[in-house]
Amino acid sequence: MPHPTNPRRPRGTCTRIDTLAFDTYIREWETVLVQFKSRYSRHCKQLAPAYATAATFLEDFGIYLAAVDCQDFSELCDEHGVNSWPTLRVYRGNPEVYEGYEGGRGVEDFITYFNKTCPPEICPTTTTTAGIPPPTPPPNPSPNTTAPNAIWLAEDHSIALLKLHIPGLETTCPLDSPSQPLSILLNFTISPNGHHLVLNSHPLALQVPDPSRPPQILAPRIPANGDLEDYSRLNLFDVDYVATQGGHLITALDYAIYARNRDDPGIRYYNYHPDIYVDVIGAGVPGWPVQTTLMDGVEQKGVKIVLYDSADSRSGLGSDDPNRRYAIESVSFVDRPLNYRAPRPDDRKCSLWSWRCANLGDPPWYQFVWPQNFDRYGRIGCTRRVVLMWKERVEGWLPVPLWVVVVGWGVIGGWRWWRRDGRVGGGKGGKLLIGR
Repeated sequence: MPHPTNPRRPRGTCTRIDTLAFDTYIREWETVLVQFKSRYSRHCKQLAPAYATAATFLEDFGIYLAAVDCQDFSELCDEHGVNSWPTLRVYRGNPEVYEGYEGGRGVEDFITYFNKTCPPEICPTTTTTAGIPPPTPPPNPSPNTTAPNAIWLAEDHSIALLKLHIPGLETTCPLDSPSQPLSILLNFTISPNGHHLVLNSHPLALQVPDPSRPPQILAPRIPANGDLEDYSRLNLFDVDYVATQGGHLITALDYAIYARNRDDPGIRYYNYHPDIYVDVIGAGVPGWPVQTTLMDGVEQKGVKIVLYDSADSRSGLGSDDPNRRYAIESVSFVDRPLNYRAPRPDDRKCSLWSWRCANLGDPPWYQFVWPQNFDRYGRIGCTRRVVLMWKERVEGWLPVPLWVVVVGWGVIGGWRWWRRDGRVGGGKGGKLLIGR
């Protein structure tokens, strides 16, 4: 099928529309998805490869993907009320009427939004994130609760209890028997307000309150052949309670977290099903001289949690709506790559040249969390941490909050300027000068 306005346009690109051609293009074709974008937007650049690939596939079905650069055609974007990028809209023959695109931002998302099936050669790994392979069978929940890796999912999808086998964990503490394989308990829940994914009582993902200070995750270590159903009856919101009741040691975890999609405040997702991947990359016992042992074993599993917005399905809420309420859709284990190497705490140096020393562009800022690299101010070594430390010290010296002092200085300075420049002689008998 030739392209409507440019038969020689190479496949793998989308049509670029200008102000004059916009109305004509929309009226000529039954379905057009238009991306209003900015060439300087990082999110638009990230979207470009998937958008171009979907354009190539969908044009064979008479569905065209187009783009308007709001830097070049700002009048057109203003006319259509576009004030953020990328903005995606579906037009069906009328340039005055559109529906907001409410799908995801991947190739498969664009294709399935228009009720088309994405072929394997285009969407070979649609259920994974970079570096994370597909889930391994059996499906969730695990049918064998005494297996080293097991899953228990509550009927209301509010709690998922996992037993994750960590090869080599028994060597991290002299109190453990080196011949007794160990697993750890991971309790994934939804926060009371429904907004966050919580792991062992700590907010882990989905717009957590302070992503600059990742939580330190503690987990009870249990025998690998223990029955997961026995632990499902305990108060798993309290890690210390589990340790006390079962006589289990507590393990401090170093972990990697991958989120699709990340918490970009500029994007609202509808029919949202975020994927969260968690991989334990180090473990140790709090208080022992050797704090961390790297977990490089290829046989160790990662964890994939898929969530959904239970409120969105009823009322069409977006991912930033205060009434959103997530639930756990599924939980599964994923294999590590054969050439897996756990990252090291010192792989990425941190200095005052960086504000956060983050390795992700959006929250959560840190993909790899080593608690030894963080304190209550944030990432050790970054500028943000130094600023917060000095702010706390200055506020400790002052009898009132720092903002009160700043506002007071501003008021006093403004009053002194007005007295000096607005009056001659100041005080009694001074003459007010108008128009100086």
